[in-house]
Formats: sequence, C-alpha cells, structure tokens
Amino acid sequence: MSEQQLATTTAAAVVTANTSVKTALQLEEEWGSLFYTRLNSYFLIWYLPLILLIGTLGAVFCTLFIFMSKMFPKIIQVWLISICFGDFMILMWDALRMFTKMAFDYDFRDSGVVICKLQAYLGNFFFHWSAYNQAAMSIQRLIFISFPLRSRTLLTTRRVIGIWACMGLLLLFPNITYLIYWHIGKRDDCEPVDKWFYYVTTLVHLVVWGIIPLASMTISTGCISFRLIRTAGPILRRKVTELAAVEEEKH
Repeated sequence: MSEQQLATTTAAAVVTANTSVKTALQLEEEWGSLFYTRLNSYFLIWYLPLILLIGTLGAVFCTLFIFMSKMFPKIIQVWLISICFGDFMILMWDALRMFTKMAFDYDFRDSGVVICKLQAYLGNFFFHWSAYNQAAMSIQRLIFISFPLRSRTLLTTRRVIGIWACMGLLLLFPNITYLIYWHIGKRDDCEPVDKWFYYVTTLVHLVVWGIIPLASMTISTGCISFRLIRTAGPILRRKVTELAAVEEEKH
C-alpha cells in the first residue's frame, strides 16, 4: 500500500470515528432533552399544581384549626402555627415561582434587583424557619417528658414566646449574603456577583438548615423514646406479674 493510500485510509478512519462520536453526543443530547421535557411536563402537570393546591389549602386549614381550637395549649400553638406559616410562605416564594417559570417561562425574581434579593433571602429564610420551629417543638417535648413536674414552670407562655421571637431574629442572619451579594447578572438572571458565594450559601444551608435542626430533632426523639421505654419497662413488668398471678388463681 502506497503512502497516499495509507493516508487516505487513515483520514477515512478518523472521519468515521469523529462521525460516530458526534452521533453518540447527539443521541446523548437528544436523550437529555427528552428527559428534561418529560420531567418538566411531570412537574408542570402533576407535581407543582398538586403541591400548590393541597399545600395551600392544608396550611390555611391547619392554621385556622390550631388557632381556633382549644385542644392545644398556647406553648404548642406557637410552634404549630409558625410551621404552617413557614410552609405556606415556602409554597408562595419557591413553588409558585417554579411553576410560573416552567409554565410561562417567567421568573419574577429576574424582574429587578430588589425582588431578586428578597426572593432569594426570604425563600431560604422560611426553609430555616420551618426547620427550626420543628426542632424547637421536639426539644420542648423532650422537656415535657424529662421534667413532667417542672415543665409548667420552665415553659411558661411568656418564656416560650420570648424564645420563639429570639429564634426568629437569629434566623435573619444566616442568609444575609443574599441581600448583599445577589444581583441581576449579564444574562438577566438573579445570581450572585461571584460563583464563590454559591459555595458559601451551600455550606450555610448544610450546617444551619440541615445538620443543626436534624441533629436536634434526632437527639430529642431518641431521648424521648429512651425515656418512655425506660419508664414503661417497670409498668409492663408489673402488669405481666399481675396477669400471671391472676392466671395462677384461676387454676
């Protein structure tokens, strides 16, 4: 085989390889586009409308029921109503924004710097708000179980409302970066002035929104379970002994 024929054969092989690679990339892009389209349709047709409808009605109903009902003491009502309010605001600030973006290709937070900062800040604030209210209620249950006699004096209505207010004020600070460093970028998108702030906010969410509330609820629930099991043990043994004695008397 001459050098010219060898070069021609090699060039043809390279073209064939490039064509196959291009075809594979095209298939991957088509599959990704199809997957995104179907996922978008699922979220648009089923998930988001159901979440918005059921979540909004549920949050409003639960808030009214808890507020008007006399079943719950005020120190419990504070946390339950706050959780319902936080969930409702999450639906309004995040789920509704996602729905309008997917259904109408309109993201209202891209309409101006002020709404961009507020949506990013409040959307994440209410996630933290709901998580910490649930954690606080778990800790309060632990105090009820651990100190049943002293809990009435430890957890007065005034003290619980004071703790709730202080917690709300402290939660204003973890997401302050959204108010300072978010803006409308070159592509008219609401984004940080530097990608580095994505890593900062992700770390904040992991620690403040994820690890701390989850650890608080897990530890509280574990302690409550241990306390109840330890308390119920002697009672169960006494009941078993009494039943055994009754059976012996029958025989």
